[in-house]
Amino acid sequence: MFAFRWLVLSTVFFLCLGCTRQESNFVSIGRDPTWYPFDLGPATININAFTNALIQAINKAEHLHLHVVEEDWEDLTVHLEQRILAGILTAVPPLPIYEERYDFSNPFLLLGPVLVVPADSNATSLIDLKGKIIGVSQFNEDDLIVQKDPSIIIQYYQNIPQALEILASGNIDGLLIATLEAHALVPHLYPSILKIVTGPLNDKGLRLLTLKDAQPKLLNQFNKGLEQTQKSGLYNELRTNFGVY
Repeated sequence: MFAFRWLVLSTVFFLCLGCTRQESNFVSIGRDPTWYPFDLGPATININAFTNALIQAINKAEHLHLHVVEEDWEDLTVHLEQRILAGILTAVPPLPIYEERYDFSNPFLLLGPVLVVPADSNATSLIDLKGKIIGVSQFNEDDLIVQKDPSIIIQYYQNIPQALEILASGNIDGLLIATLEAHALVPHLYPSILKIVTGPLNDKGLRLLTLKDAQPKLLNQFNKGLEQTQKSGLYNELRTNFGVY
């Protein structure tokens, strides 16, 4: 009887030990569901769902155990500093001021501006619009993209609906609009009048952020997993399934 009880207790002990080790494999990464300081607007819910599915795909590709924890931005940064979180999914850009303290993954969703032109335009890039008029928002730094070609004339706009109307009326030759807004509006409101001809033109986007030099292996695996999903076509499939364009 004693031997039997010892066998049962030993089995339970090792099973629990195995459970503890399995749980310890999980790596917690945080996310503010509003993606502060970036305003994703109505697309926020879809992007959160897409991100969840993408993390699972990266986990499978790289045998990771990333677990997304949702918290307010202020709590996320505190828990990152306390090493409670290994990283944060964020829209914070990899500017020099941030790169002194943090490391960034490759972007897993680009959010920068795309070029929109009239449907009958032959332009496929900004290079094709030398000497032309391009509309750019006055509330961000997208004009830096256009300023690389001094021959292009910049016309600033205050809101996207107004800018689309000006382009549709033929008063300007092209327009830079954030990719989410462009894909939400152009195909539905101007299907035969305007078209999107480029992908995002800068590296503004969503990334995994970690403390400086704290998680090099994690970032490497994250980037590799992301690349695998892109090469396999799964990445674009997920974007289509969740309506993230």
